[in-house]
Amino acid sequence: MHYERDAFSSNGRATIEPIQPNVEIGQRYNLSTIDIQEVQLFYNCSATGVPLPPPVNLTLVNTTYSSALTTSSQAYSRYSGITGNNSYFYELLQVTPTTAGSYTFLSVSNIDTYGFLYSPSFNAQSPSVNLVAYNDDLGGNLQFLLSYYMQLGVTYYMVPTTYSPGVTAPFTVVISGPARVRITRINVRSNNAINTTYSSAWTTTSPKYSRPFVITGSNSYFYELLQITPTTAGNYTFMSVSNIDTYGFLYSPYFYVRYPSVNLVAYDDDSGGNVQFRFSYYMQLGVTYYIVSTTYSSGVTAAFTLVISGPEQVNITRVIVPEPVPLVRCLGFLNDPICPIQLARSGTVRTHNPNRILNGGSFAVNKLFFNLEDPMTVNAYVRIVKIQYGQGRYPSSTAQIWIYGIVPVGGSYIVCSQYPIPASQISTTQAEQTYTIPNNVINLFNGSYVGIGIQDSLAAVATTYNGFVLYVNGADQTTNVATRESLYFQPDGNRIGVKLTYTTVN
Repeated sequence: MHYERDAFSSNGRATIEPIQPNVEIGQRYNLSTIDIQEVQLFYNCSATGVPLPPPVNLTLVNTTYSSALTTSSQAYSRYSGITGNNSYFYELLQVTPTTAGSYTFLSVSNIDTYGFLYSPSFNAQSPSVNLVAYNDDLGGNLQFLLSYYMQLGVTYYMVPTTYSPGVTAPFTVVISGPARVRITRINVRSNNAINTTYSSAWTTTSPKYSRPFVITGSNSYFYELLQITPTTAGNYTFMSVSNIDTYGFLYSPYFYVRYPSVNLVAYDDDSGGNVQFRFSYYMQLGVTYYIVSTTYSSGVTAAFTLVISGPEQVNITRVIVPEPVPLVRCLGFLNDPICPIQLARSGTVRTHNPNRILNGGSFAVNKLFFNLEDPMTVNAYVRIVKIQYGQGRYPSSTAQIWIYGIVPVGGSYIVCSQYPIPASQISTTQAEQTYTIPNNVINLFNGSYVGIGIQDSLAAVATTYNGFVLYVNGADQTTNVATRESLYFQPDGNRIGVKLTYTTVN
């Protein structure tokens, strides 16, 4: 036990200098070998039959290891950290002593470090198993310092990591003991996770938009749009590393900057610690994903890094101009452009917002409706369409019903074909009605859609809970279809929706 090198110093410079080089002094946490020997000599322990300790090398020898924790480092959920947060960067060092004895492990870094010692093995998925020693700040200046008696023939693993998740910095581990130790870095990724990193910066020249969960029209949030293409299906974690408060949003299959709540599949603000976003999502092959990295506060600029961890690396492509930007739009509500109406090829689809009151809902006239998640997968023409009406609001004798073939072009959608249902097929008394379309009138191909438009003052399309979400009054479906505004929808399997089915002929 001894004072540290700068004890009682007024200017931070050393006040005590060891005569022997490479000697660490300044630990007052455990009795040293010399302390034990002096106490035994002072109390004449040998006179009572207690032997003195055997002769030992009283000179401590240092072994140092220097590296850096980066966004490409292995990451895991450390012991005594934030539960479930797998974003603590770390290195795994196998430590092999050449002489048995007491060893101290000290970190040297400009960040708050945490050190863990394991024996005989380390499992990142179970960081409390085989843990024999750990420490946070005993080394001073937020550095870990721990001691342990290491034996010959036993395997030890040192895990230098950080107090807070998502932090990166250079570091050095100093191991002091009776002899030098062998240090071997082990490259094993926790949970077989592989990191893909992307670094950039939000600047005053970055694109701006009005992100979700803010007042509509607040177009002052800098962002970057990245297309993510997985090479292997699996669960992936998205985490930001920045010195500001970040926000992350994941979209599929498209991102529309004008409607940031459309196609939103995952998002987060602060789950990564240090006001960084962190969320997980299962990505499938053949599906396009977009992540929008942005900020919690508007008008903020800073550098940032995105770390995507999963079973394999992913391909990241920066999209300079948000594509596609749709010409179709929805005017259901000013603060939420998602309209509660869904069209499905079979069965029941769900509305986007389960909290919206559906009964009595109405929409502006001169619209057509189609489901953005119900594209055709083959070349065919529509032969039969079934629509179920509800609330006893069946079509009137003057109702006009149109079926549309809709084609995506350059990120927008245009009507390629249309067919007015003859009045002879429209019933004023039946809840479920079947309409026959002539051959080769509504032609579809892979990626196109089927749409519907109703002009009436009575008809209401039925939902699964017998409410109605489409009630058009005086809609003008007779004008040129190119001037009409289209409505598109993102269904969700857990929510209410409209019932519409159709059959096709290849």
